[in-house]
Amino acid sequence: DRKNVTETLGHLNKILRLRGWRTDSSNEQGDPDEQFTKMMQFIQQDMGKHQAPQFEAIQSTMLASSITCSKCGHTTEPNYSEISNFALSLPPHLNGKKMSSFIKAYMEDDIEGYRCEGCKKQVDVVRKNKIVSPADIVTVQIKRASFGFKCNTKISLDPALNLTRYAMDTTKQLRYELMASVCYTGTGNWGHYIAHAKGPTGEWRVFDDKETSKSSIGDALGHKSRSFEPVLLYYKRVYGDPDAA
Repeated sequence: DRKNVTETLGHLNKILRLRGWRTDSSNEQGDPDEQFTKMMQFIQQDMGKHQAPQFEAIQSTMLASSITCSKCGHTTEPNYSEISNFALSLPPHLNGKKMSSFIKAYMEDDIEGYRCEGCKKQVDVVRKNKIVSPADIVTVQIKRASFGFKCNTKISLDPALNLTRYAMDTTKQLRYELMASVCYTGTGNWGHYIAHAKGPTGEWRVFDDKETSKSSIGDALGHKSRSFEPVLLYYKRVYGDPDAA
């Protein structure tokens, strides 16, 4: 109930402050993504070096990026990296497009004036990312604010996420369903956050400070609000029947 939720969040806030987390720190913005990242770091520290990698793999995606020259066909050796979220920029030319278009722009990055290692010519190329090791929980961050300014590019968000086309092994389905979101209203300098989450029974609820009430997946995606816009979306991997997502 509401009392238990409030007490739990209060205890969590005390623990975070004891561990050094401050929402008013000059080095932190105090937004939900930074807080979640810090919580994950604390948990991994407490788990130790043997269990921490297994825990990290739940919400960490390994990517392999490479570049193929459009002139000579030379392909670079893959560069491997791990990400904890898909941080989607909102370029104006994609205004109003579906989220899949923004995911594509993230996974296939245009580079102008690249000097090819093979033919030594300057060409415009695309750096493609492939998913080597997928996470069970995928976080999508919508980068609406930057340097105090709010980006107004519109993005059509989806309740399901299909990343199969970006997998190194495309024989395995990478399908995800929305489980929670964090929404924001305000400017690039100040505002208010609320969260929507899907419970074990499938019911959606909204959490607004100490208040909680029934919600819906439409609310979580920002379809029913003119003021609150999703900035963080959490997707859980769906195994088995690909139509389940």
